Amino acid sequence: METTLSEFLECVPELPENVKYIASERFKSPVTGEPLEWEIRPLSNAESERIKVQCQKEATKKGRLNQARFTKLYNDTVMVECTVFPDLRNGQLQDKFGVKSADPVELLGKMLCLPGEYNGYLEKVTEVNGFVVNQYEEAAEEAKND
Repeated sequence: METTLSEFLECVPELPENVKYIASERFKSPVTGEPLEWEIRPLSNAESERIKVQCQKEATKKGRLNQARFTKLYNDTVMVECTVFPDLRNGQLQDKFGVKSADPVELLGKMLCLPGEYNGYLEKVTEVNGFVVNQYEEAAEEAKND
């Protein structure tokens, strides 16, 4: 069946929803003892582009882009901007974790202090934003099964 322009004009695209995620089993509710959920929102394409431009500027020195620094800055900024809850800019939360710089990236690193937690959160944020996580591993698995 062929898609028509009128179908695009008449449809109402679904908005992406925020996602609840347990970023660490170490944070437990004092009431229930259950792990606390974090809330992640997807970025708009415009937000992502703004972050890219900002990070490229910060990662460029003497006209040369430091790719490793850019990737780290971009990933850290995206994780912070996508985190709805807990509020990584909250002063009380920053004080609790000893963050003196009011830097939400520093707080995220202190909260998710285990490398596996931090990387797992990055993977989830990446997935929430519509990217296929481990796409090469999945393609290799598919190729094996064919």
